[in-house]
Amino acid sequence: MAWVTCELTEPIQWQSIGEWRQGGVSVIGLPLGDVALLSEDKLNSLTPEERQRADRFRQPADRLRFLYGRLLLRWVSYRLTGRPAQLLTGPYGKPDFPADTGWHVNLSHAGDWVLVAVDRQPVGIDVESSSVNLLLDTLLPTICSAAEQHYVRGSQHATAAFLQLWTRKEALLKAIGRGLIDKLDTVPALAGRTVIPLAIDAGEVNWRVDSFAVDSVHTAAVAYQSFRELPTYYRLTASDLLTYHRFG
Repeated sequence: MAWVTCELTEPIQWQSIGEWRQGGVSVIGLPLGDVALLSEDKLNSLTPEERQRADRFRQPADRLRFLYGRLLLRWVSYRLTGRPAQLLTGPYGKPDFPADTGWHVNLSHAGDWVLVAVDRQPVGIDVESSSVNLLLDTLLPTICSAAEQHYVRGSQHATAAFLQLWTRKEALLKAIGRGLIDKLDTVPALAGRTVIPLAIDAGEVNWRVDSFAVDSVHTAAVAYQSFRELPTYYRLTASDLLTYHRFG
């Protein structure tokens, strides 16, 4: 039997990436509000498959988020290992580091942000933007349990409440190593300690999921094994990413 504890964290304090201590759960945020298009030499660091995937995005903003996400993963990998980055693709299409690095990573991007969570143990992260139009009457019955629906409908800010639950569910599933499942309403996301249903196959590991506000528009959640220390949060600029050391 496994448990998950969901919490809403106090307002986070973004630290400079220069202060990054490479231990424990780290969340690295990259704001994309003022990024430039990537130069050809940076694009050349991507694999042909990654460039093909990027070219399939119809919206320039989606393509840019994907590209900067991949570069951020490479930058993190190089900072952790000191060697050119190698990215693997997991069973659900998510990037990860090779096992011999001793690190686990997870990536999410939405709106104006790219977030990466990294730890010695499996982690998951999800970020969403409240600027999107959500059809809550359609989404709630398929994604939320009856208690979760009651929580959302009783909130003064229903969209924010829904995204809080949604990001918790996504982050937990990603940390466990699952893709999105058919019955998302069975994934617990309300505040407090809850048993994870056996059907989710979480094993015997207990988890913690922390919700946090990235800024006034974006909400996120990070999932990690419950015996770990609380995460630390670091902000990286696009300029830092492209100039602060090389990343293989």
